[in-house]
Amino acid sequence: MLRVPASKEVEVGKLGKICFEKGLYAYVGSAMSGLQARIKRHLKREKKSHWHVDYLVACSDIIDVVVFETKAKCECEIASKLSARFPGIRKFGSSDCKCSSHLFYLGQEKHPLDKMVTKLWFELPCQCLDEVPGKAQEILGVLFDLDGTLTVPGALDFAAIKKEMGCPPEIPILEYIESRPISEQKRLHDILERHEAEAAEKSVPNEGAEVFLLTLKSRGYKLGIITRNSAPSVEKVLSKFKGIGKKDFSAIITRESALPKPHPQGVEMGAKKMGISPRELLVVGDYRFDIIAGKAAGARTALLRNNNLFKAELQPLADYKVNNLKELLDYL
Repeated sequence: MLRVPASKEVEVGKLGKICFEKGLYAYVGSAMSGLQARIKRHLKREKKSHWHVDYLVACSDIIDVVVFETKAKCECEIASKLSARFPGIRKFGSSDCKCSSHLFYLGQEKHPLDKMVTKLWFELPCQCLDEVPGKAQEILGVLFDLDGTLTVPGALDFAAIKKEMGCPPEIPILEYIESRPISEQKRLHDILERHEAEAAEKSVPNEGAEVFLLTLKSRGYKLGIITRNSAPSVEKVLSKFKGIGKKDFSAIITRESALPKPHPQGVEMGAKKMGISPRELLVVGDYRFDIIAGKAAGARTALLRNNNLFKAELQPLADYKVNNLKELLDYL
């Protein structure tokens, strides 16, 4: 699912110019020879445009990724169900089949699609029934986001950082830095690290975070952290926790370690350091990047809503949605 922040005209390969209205879109595709590799490619901003969706990804935000692992090719069946509910962009992504489109305009809200996806889990004849979301039984490790998940939200002022950098509001900070000339990147990294250091000084553990981590540790779960922050800021934040510290985490993945979320590389690395597979991992975060990265790696995901602090229309469809960390114990 993608969000186009402002209406724009885009040249889409042989389809020519297409005017995309501001709002949310759902794209349906398949990758019978390698699902995770295809998703990783879609999550890369810098790449040569090959498929129709590449042209759209380059000028939009990926809001969510919904994965159906099957042995049968179901994309046309899913596209047909979506076409009955949402208007399609003619022949987008469907040049090699009889479908009218594989890209659909959702408007400004995503909950109608969320409801449809939930029904598809049970309606598609090609689904893997053992992958239907349910009470977690086989999770062996939990990989946490840091800011807004293990810590109280708001310590890091992203709007202030972007303003000082000159970064457009709709572009993520790390991706903006990467897009700038090399001669400018050091100055931008310095700005980011200064803000991160200040935020680390102000950070405090989220409600119930310390007790929750100690409970998981006592139950034998492997613990990990995955963050777009730097390693020094992580160490400073963890020093604020009582009874739990750096040594209690089997994996700490920072931007120095792996490609930043939503790319799944860090999740895969975290699972490896824990000595488990991504399928035995639960990724917990308060933002769509956390959930997308977890899904793309094949892990289960939990969205921490922090008592509904974030916009519902942009919340990804995670396996579990909880208002606070304590609620997660019901699934573990």
